[in-house]
Amino acid sequence: MTGSPPPLAFLTTYDAIPGEAVRLSPLVQRVLCPNPGPFTFTGTNTYVLGDREVVVVDPGPADEGHVDAIVRAVAGRPVVAIVLTHTHADHSPAAALLQARTGAPTYGFGPHPEPALPPMEPPDPDRPDTTHEGADRDFRPDLLLADGATVTVEGWHLDVVHTPGHIANHLCYSVREEATLLTGDHVMGWSTSVISPRDGDLADFLASCERILDRGEGTYLSAHGEVMRDPHAYVRSLVDHRHHRTRQVLEVLADGPGDVGSIVALLYPGLDDRLVRAAKATITSHLLLLQRQGQAVADGLPSFTTVWALADR
Repeated sequence: MTGSPPPLAFLTTYDAIPGEAVRLSPLVQRVLCPNPGPFTFTGTNTYVLGDREVVVVDPGPADEGHVDAIVRAVAGRPVVAIVLTHTHADHSPAAALLQARTGAPTYGFGPHPEPALPPMEPPDPDRPDTTHEGADRDFRPDLLLADGATVTVEGWHLDVVHTPGHIANHLCYSVREEATLLTGDHVMGWSTSVISPRDGDLADFLASCERILDRGEGTYLSAHGEVMRDPHAYVRSLVDHRHHRTRQVLEVLADGPGDVGSIVALLYPGLDDRLVRAAKATITSHLLLLQRQGQAVADGLPSFTTVWALADR
C-alpha cells in the first residue's frame, strides 16, 4: 500500500492565554476562548478587527466569560458587525450574547445547512456526536454575505470569500489593507479539518483550497491555533494530503470490499478514540468523491456500516 501521507508541518505550539486580548497587527486583536478539546485545540480564536470602529469575527460558544473578554478588547469602541465564518457550535452561539451587549448586526453566509445525508450511525444518547463541535441551528444572520462581498469599515475593508468544504456555509475573510486572510476552520495550522459529508464536501474543500491559493494574502489567521506565515506551501500540502488519502482508500478497496470502520482501522492505526468518528466521517467524504468519479460503489445509502467496493468489481 502507498505509505502514509507526507507529514504536515503543523504548528502545535500555542501559548495564548484565554481571555487576554493580543494585538497581532494594527487592525487585528485576538482573544482566545477557554474551550479546549480534540476538535478545538486550545480553544476558539475570536478576532476583533479595526481601529475606531470594530468588527468581531467568530464570537465563539455561548460563554458569558468569553463575551466579557471580547467586550474588554472592544474597549468602548462601536461594534459595527458581528461576523461568522460558519455555524458550528464553537463559533456562532455567542453572537446572540454579544449582540445583546453591543447592538451590532450579525453577518454570515446563512443558517446552518440542512444535512445532505441521514445520520452516519443511529443516535446514541450515551455517546454524543463528537464528529465536530456540533451544529448551531439557532443562528440566523441579520445580513447575508455572498462570495465577493465587502464589509466596509472606517478606513479599511473586509472582503468575503466563500469556502465550502468543512461545511457548506463556511466563509473566509480578507483584511484587505493587511493582506491577511481569516480562515476559520477551513485552514488551521494545528490540524487538518474534519469534513463530515452530512454538511461538508471533500470536492468543495479541495476547490476552496485552490481558490485561496490563487489569492495574495501572506498571513492566515485561523479560528484555532497560531498565526500562519507563508501559508501557501502549507495549503498545498493539505491538498496533497487529501489526494494521497484518496489513493490509500482506493488501495484498501483493491484488496476487497469493506466498511468505513475497517478502512479507518487500516489507515489510522492507534487513533485516539475521541477522533475515530471524525475519521470515519472524513473517510466517508473520500468514498463519496470516489463514487461520484465512478471509482467506488456502495451497497446502500452512505453510513458507517455501508460496505464499499471498487466500481469495476
